[in-house]
Parts: sequence; structure tokens; C-alpha cells
Amino acid sequence: MIENKVKTNFFNSNGKVYASLTQDGILLKNEKEKDRLNIMDKKGYAIDISLLNKAIESGAEQLEIKETTLAGSQRVYRILLTDIQKHSRHVTLAGIPRYAFSLSWCDLISGIPEKWQVAEHSRWLMSQDNSIKKTAQSTQCSLFSSGALREAALHERRLMAR
Repeated sequence: MIENKVKTNFFNSNGKVYASLTQDGILLKNEKEKDRLNIMDKKGYAIDISLLNKAIESGAEQLEIKETTLAGSQRVYRILLTDIQKHSRHVTLAGIPRYAFSLSWCDLISGIPEKWQVAEHSRWLMSQDNSIKKTAQSTQCSLFSSGALREAALHERRLMAR
């Protein structure tokens, strides 16, 4: 984790800083492993929708979570704010609308991963690669008329039948 200069602090109703925005466009949050969400199978956190929107409006692109583990060590996760918006579940916790997201979507910047994190992060990355490929394929298909695609499919079937 690189130490960044804080540009903006976000305060809760008690006047305590709960998030900071750096000059480098990183939204910083501190979390405790014991506070992970039950609805995420203790494998994720939530972020206030209003906080995420304010951060994006201020030029932030990533969220960095500094997590204190149950054993007292630390892990640092990083994720794009747009990935949170795109893939998260909308939930209301303590009356506040939030995005609930999995830590498997995050890059572990420092610290020791849990056993489940390595496998689930790999699956997440593969799913993103597959969605990119599907988008590229559908874009490529749209370059041809439906009649040309039908003809190509019939030609392919004839070749395979031989």
C-alpha cells in the first residue's frame, strides 16, 4: 500500500472519519474482518451508495480497504468503483442504501489471503474474461447481416455432416 495524501474526509453522524479520498483518486476505508456481512457469507462488505457516488464525482476510481483480521494482522484490498456499481447487490443496512460486494472481486494488495479467496478471485477473473469475450463476439457478429450469419451456419452444418 502506498501512502497517499488525503484530499477529503467523510464523517459519520458522530463526527468520526469513516472514509477518506486521496489526491490520487483512491477512496480509503478501514474495516474489521469480524464486521464482514453475514448476507455475503462473511466474504464481503458494503459501501454506502451516496459515499461511492460522491467519491466518483470527486474523481475517485478505486476503493482501498485496509482490513484488520481476527488475528490482528492486516490485509489491503483494492477494487474499481465501477466494478462495485456494476456487480454489487443493492441492500439497505441500518436504513442506509448500500452496495454489498464480495472480497473475491478485489485484488489483495498486501497481507495473507484466506484459502477461499485465491480460488474465488480466480473464478471472478475468469468470469470477467468470459464476459469480455462474449461482448467481443456479439460485436463481431453484428458486423454481419443475419442472412449472412444464417448462410454461414448452414455452410458449417453441411461441412460437419460430411
